[in-house]
Amino acid sequence: MFASASAAPKAAGHHSRNMLTLDLFTPNDDTRPVFLTGSFNSWTTQDERFKMLKIKDGHYQFVFSDIPLTDEPSNIT
Repeated sequence: MFASASAAPKAAGHHSRNMLTLDLFTPNDDTRPVFLTGSFNSWTTQDERFKMLKIKDGHYQFVFSDIPLTDEPSNIT
């Protein structure tokens, strides 16, 4: 399994928000959905708000959008 993340600011005029894209690559794929869980959703499993999009077999993606910009460290774990 391999995961990657990329962050980018939104288009001009939306300079106060960012986006974070998470990509998951796995050779072990089946029909079950993949969900993200962490402190950002109180460790809730199978939270439909954080269901990853299946791009193709073995590749899943989730985009966090409208993330406020801050100088504070992230609490996402």
